[in-house]
Amino acid sequence: MKIAIDALGIHYFGGGRTATLRLLEALFDLDTQNQYLVALTQFEPSLQRPNVRQWVSPVKGRLLVRLWAQILFPIRLRSYDLVHFLKNLGTFGVSTKQDVLIFALYILPLPHGKP
Repeated sequence: MKIAIDALGIHYFGGGRTATLRLLEALFDLDTQNQYLVALTQFEPSLQRPNVRQWVSPVKGRLLVRLWAQILFPIRLRSYDLVHFLKNLGTFGVSTKQDVLIFALYILPLPHGKP
């Protein structure tokens, strides 16, 4: 299976970066069968594995990086089986299956009032 992961913006130091890197490192250590393409804003040495390719954005700045992703993801990721977005941002026009990870939902009100 070919899986693309949008990890753009995890180069900013903090809890989100640490959690994301640990999650990806554990995933890649456990799964050596699937092929991964990880989109990043900078190269991450800790993610180097035989079945993982890093695709580093050539542009800098949050807005330019998102525009770059909006333009190139639908083209480059056509042959992938799944695109996983690690932040709460997806990309329009990606024709493969997608999922979006949201790390923290502090309060999620439900219509019936019960959790």
